[in-house]
Amino acid sequence: FTVERVQKTPARFDYDKILWFNAEYVKSLPEDQLLLRLRQWLEVVDSPMRGLSEARQRHLLRMYRPRAKTFVDLERLAGFLFRAPTAWDGKQVEKHVAADGGWDRLVALRAALAAQSELTTASVQDALQGLVASTGLPIGKIAQPARVAGTGDGVSPEGADSRAVLGRDEVLARFDAFLATRA
Repeated sequence: FTVERVQKTPARFDYDKILWFNAEYVKSLPEDQLLLRLRQWLEVVDSPMRGLSEARQRHLLRMYRPRAKTFVDLERLAGFLFRAPTAWDGKQVEKHVAADGGWDRLVALRAALAAQSELTTASVQDALQGLVASTGLPIGKIAQPARVAGTGDGVSPEGADSRAVLGRDEVLARFDAFLATRA
């Protein structure tokens, strides 16, 4: 380092780089430490995540850790978990539900989930696999209509995880609201 090498150009803050660093930190921090940081953040912001149990907060962290760069990102990505859809993306409905029996598959999945007292990731996966076995269809033909009904569009993390976080009553209510729109 020498004074002659100092440039007159002002320093530039690289927002993308700091987000990348933060994302790497989120991915590498032990889960207990990340949960502690989440709780500290929730103390100073108004977020629907504040009302979740520790188990559900952990579940959210596991679901979104690979994608979320910040806790604000986490809240945005998980937003559908806190707000039930009131409208559904027409293209997604047409592609995944209205086509070739999607409504019927959604009714069948709803019945399988309603038969369970509690939804866990494993129990939702079991229900999906049971329908796959009984229909001979690929899992996407059953899971995608459920994703549309539960989120309002075709994008969400692993469907079984999402439904486990939402819980049985909320999942059934969302399915019912969506099924009521069927023309």
